[in-house]
Amino acid sequence: MSNKPQNWSIETEKDPCFEREKSFVELQLGAWALLRTSEEMEWPDTQNLTDRNKDMELVCIGAIGSNFVQVRSTSDGRGTFSYKRILKSDFWKFLLPISDEEAQMMIDRWANQYRERTAHLLEEVKRLSLRLGLNPSNLIEKSPQESESRGLALLSGEASISAYKVALTQAKDATLPELFKALKVSNGELQRWLSARALPMEIKAGEMSDLTDEIKDKLLNLDLYAGLSESVIRCQDGEPAHFNEKLHVMQRRLYMDEECLAAYEAGGMTFNDIREFDRWLCKPENLDRILPFQRTIVAFRVRRHVKVRNLDEVSFSSFINMDIENSDKFTFLYIRNGQQVWCLSTTIDFEEKIFPDGTLYDQSEPMMILPSSHSSSSVKIEKIITLREFEALKQEQNEKIRKKKQWEKDNPKEQWEKENPKGWYEYANPYRIEFNEFDRKAWQPFDSSSVYYDEAMRTITDQVKKYNRIATILQGLFDRSEVLHPHPAVQLWTPEGFMRAIELVFDADNVLESGEKPDFEAYRQSLNKSIDIGSVVIGQRDYWMEVEAKKEMARRQNDRRLSENERYRELTRYAPYGNPGPSTVWTVENWNSKKRVLLCTWEREGSRYPYSPVKCSLSVPADRLFNVSAYRPGDYKKFYSDHRTRAEYLQWAPILLAAEDWWSAKSNLGNED
Repeated sequence: MSNKPQNWSIETEKDPCFEREKSFVELQLGAWALLRTSEEMEWPDTQNLTDRNKDMELVCIGAIGSNFVQVRSTSDGRGTFSYKRILKSDFWKFLLPISDEEAQMMIDRWANQYRERTAHLLEEVKRLSLRLGLNPSNLIEKSPQESESRGLALLSGEASISAYKVALTQAKDATLPELFKALKVSNGELQRWLSARALPMEIKAGEMSDLTDEIKDKLLNLDLYAGLSESVIRCQDGEPAHFNEKLHVMQRRLYMDEECLAAYEAGGMTFNDIREFDRWLCKPENLDRILPFQRTIVAFRVRRHVKVRNLDEVSFSSFINMDIENSDKFTFLYIRNGQQVWCLSTTIDFEEKIFPDGTLYDQSEPMMILPSSHSSSSVKIEKIITLREFEALKQEQNEKIRKKKQWEKDNPKEQWEKENPKGWYEYANPYRIEFNEFDRKAWQPFDSSSVYYDEAMRTITDQVKKYNRIATILQGLFDRSEVLHPHPAVQLWTPEGFMRAIELVFDADNVLESGEKPDFEAYRQSLNKSIDIGSVVIGQRDYWMEVEAKKEMARRQNDRRLSENERYRELTRYAPYGNPGPSTVWTVENWNSKKRVLLCTWEREGSRYPYSPVKCSLSVPADRLFNVSAYRPGDYKKFYSDHRTRAEYLQWAPILLAAEDWWSAKSNLGNED
């Protein structure tokens, strides 16, 4: 483990139960120790070390942390082993260090015991086989003819054929299976102790990976500073900023497709390469909005969500198409220096926030950590929260448990199951505790009382390293590039130098919205109330393609000629060949106001000669439609301006931008008239 001490000096005078004649123990990686699994067990003396005890286990020191030691057991016959962490304060309660010579003596003794045990069991199998006229493979070197002859000789000499049959049956059903089972166990233990000698070297070799990680970190810093994995392009020339102008670093990472929503142009926007987006960004209104200071840097990704192929005509890419090859692999840092605009592209990944809100680890407030596992050698810290947040989660869970019990009291199981014979009582409880919910027992204090304290500190350190990447890049740009020239000497590694050159803009904090989050479905329903004959709607084609996808999946699953992948491939949308389906924009002609259902009718191509048109129809429920007629141009901006719904733009943007385009086309047509 990196950043961990490789040895401890443990004073024995503080341990009254430790009676061996040593003033201190120098504990190192790969050292041997005895693990006491029962506190009632007495430690053995030197002469009795080799005596097996179910409450004592030979272990090897696998890791040494700042407040714990991790021990690893020897491998069993299946190659598996276990780990256990012990706090430094509990060391003498559970561990007794022993020398390599003592450990080897124990290993040799136990290996010999199981070697003899295995030989004894093999001899038992051999004797039983000879007595019953059998020829156990690899135990008795006889030909099949000799084995058959021995069996016939035994049969002719048996006083009772039935007794011999019983003996054979017992050997088959009980004696031999038990012997083979014991052999398997003995062989596994023999393998354990024969391989145990190599355990210290295996542990020490594993620690070498920490050096590799340290080298990787240094190479990454060199890469960041020297710009080995980046390219810089001037998007716009002009006068640079003032010599002493600070560089404003925007905290929030932006997304190209989302920012284009703010200035959506009716008819759609397509960017076939990054340079087209550069030109869009350099428009004065866009530049001043996204890079508002004379010296500004902001990080971009092309899209928040990974691009997927979407057969639906009303998809986001129909309106803002960021068709940039391999673009999802890059982060783009746009830098404004006066009137100059530069684009630095890099494969280095950045967090959603380029730098944190404040201190990652506030020592003035108690914290809690959630380890991912308690048995693995490599533990990940899933979450770090304050004790206040932890107590709030406990209180919330207590209230849910109270409501769960009250529901069970109000709905007795026996009576409920009579009334709901096909129901599942536990699942019906609206306050049931899900398996992945808050587990208070899994959390531990973020202090030295936890054996995962080092992992938690490493999590913080790794996060700081990620946030420091931008500082390393900026120092490199100040030192080696003309992007930010002219400027005074910059030393970002000192607090004073950082404050003179950099201004952190906490724009991520500004996205905390007040009030309720805009509800797109509620907005849709309010518009759909006015659907009537003559209304223009969208959504029917999307619904039709989903219906056809279900039909096609059912057809493929029944087609034995297809491969397994084809038969069970999931489809979300599907358009059959020769069937145009309902159009994307539809004028309502048949509307059932009582059931609130739209009836769409159209014709598809016939499947047989002479391929005469076939009438098709589809009933579409109102909740799958969107009333374009009731939409007002610019309404989409209420969802864009709230950052909570902006992140969900794939849900609402395709629909609202389609409505925006329809109104724009209608307006242009009216102007022509």
